Amino acid sequence: MRSSASLISDKDRWPRLALIVLAVGVASRAWGYLSAGSLWLDELFLASSFRHLSYQELLGPLRDSQTAPVAWLWIEKTVWNGLGSHELALRLPSLVASILTLPLTFLVARRLLRARWAVLPLFLVAVSPYAVWQAFQVKPYSFDLLVAVTLAWFAIAVLDRQIWAWPSIAVVGTVAVFVSMPSIFVLVAIVVVLVAATILDRSQTRPRWIVI
Repeated sequence: MRSSASLISDKDRWPRLALIVLAVGVASRAWGYLSAGSLWLDELFLASSFRHLSYQELLGPLRDSQTAPVAWLWIEKTVWNGLGSHELALRLPSLVASILTLPLTFLVARRLLRARWAVLPLFLVAVSPYAVWQAFQVKPYSFDLLVAVTLAWFAIAVLDRQIWAWPSIAVVGTVAVFVSMPSIFVLVAIVVVLVAATILDRSQTRPRWIVI
């Protein structure tokens, strides 16, 4: 029979491992952010819109045939006005969004999986070359991932019958479409999941796993 000290050690091991993986993810993003070179072509095209277009004009067509969600454009425009046009300034929103995605990924996974398995999704996001690379690009893709994980967290809350979850996901979902263009597909998937969960729940099933 295992001792109480051994059980406590196993219980504490996974949160500690999650912190290590989180630190690796943050460090890799920070290193890439600090060592990245000058803006590349697509980033320069978007930066041209931040420079020449007003907030209102950013609601319309962008320069150089670029497209991006309006809330993200406004964030970058605000950074341009407040911090200047340096590469580190313009890439800062992507870095922050990418770092915020890491703990949120673990929280979502922890709602669905045991602690030992919840570390795996965090690890995959933390070391994903694409996710790391997008953390220091003047592109909205880090926000896409953050929004998707955030919506998943609210969807799980709805499945858990949290009273606040329905109005919250309605508000967050509305904001999401202005922050992330692919969020509309995530929202459609969530609606399908919630409808399926409602049908299954009538047969006394609690299908939180279906959000995967």
